[in-house]
Amino acid sequence: MPPITFFSLLLFLCSAIHRAETVLGFTRSDFPRDFVFGAATSAYQYEGAVAEDGRSPSIWDTFTHAGKMSDNSTGDVAADGYHKYKEDVKLMVDTNLEAYRFFISWSRLIPNGRGAVNPKGLQYYNNLIDELVKNGNASNDTLNDTDRVEYLKTYMGSTLMALRNGANVKGYFVWAFLDVFEFIGGYRSRYGLHRVDFEDKALPRQARLSAGWYSGFLKNNDTYIQNELEKIGPHAQQ
Repeated sequence: MPPITFFSLLLFLCSAIHRAETVLGFTRSDFPRDFVFGAATSAYQYEGAVAEDGRSPSIWDTFTHAGKMSDNSTGDVAADGYHKYKEDVKLMVDTNLEAYRFFISWSRLIPNGRGAVNPKGLQYYNNLIDELVKNGNASNDTLNDTDRVEYLKTYMGSTLMALRNGANVKGYFVWAFLDVFEFIGGYRSRYGLHRVDFEDKALPRQARLSAGWYSGFLKNNDTYIQNELEKIGPHAQQ
């Protein structure tokens, strides 16, 4: 690479990091190298497929099917992660997640509560782990959730301050990676970095603005949010 090109690239990178610090006040680089940023889901709220491949009912199946939810919804389908996990791992790559925290459904893995392991349940979790291991870290369309972005900024800034004051904090996991079945609000409460269209049987995913911001933060590129806000304007779908 010619010296002038390399020098220009170096100036560009330094400028990008400086702009990120100006906008936010801190960058990913301010956190320790071993500090982990990720996102999370839980089994019943994410997987769906409650009656497939040997899974037995859990306490949450009993609770929701008794009509305890305010909208009478259940997690029978949820975000359908049981069938769409490969698509979701790709979204994790696109979001630059450093880790993904998921929960194992024991009613899927050991349906009788003790004894033999359900081979199809074990295969699902092995497949999910294999898919996570296989993919490295890599946003397109966004939905405007600027309030969520401001929350992330505030929470992560407080976490960094706590670290600098000696707190033993090892990671931060956003809840939730995508919209899931929420135990209080059912499908009406949406907290995901990625929107799930529960009205569509295909349950398509779409990145929200917060997913793009989180991805940009993990790449030390906080200017992403400014570009997205300019493209979206005031009429973006929540």
